[in-house]
Amino acid sequence: MNQSLQKLWYAMTTVPFELGLQEQVSEFFSGKNILITGSSGFLGGQIIQMLLRDVPSLGSIIGIDLVAQISNADKAVSTFYHGHCADPALLNTIFGQHGNL
Repeated sequence: MNQSLQKLWYAMTTVPFELGLQEQVSEFFSGKNILITGSSGFLGGQIIQMLLRDVPSLGSIIGIDLVAQISNADKAVSTFYHGHCADPALLNTIFGQHGNL
């Protein structure tokens, strides 16, 4: 993160910005499969990168997005589905193949 953005964050919150997940959050995700909606977007990609970096024993990452798989983060996704996250048929397929996420 660039320094000007860090300074802005600190000025708005007076709390230092932490780039890593807290230990409790990391433990919560440990060993679990995670479904990321909007995985090709900026926020989805950042969440994927954080999970990969901070959760050493993460299960699978399943991505879903309307946009075709294009980001670097999507390359880390175990399985990618092209479609809308509110499509009942697609969600039934995803949960049928991957169980509870």
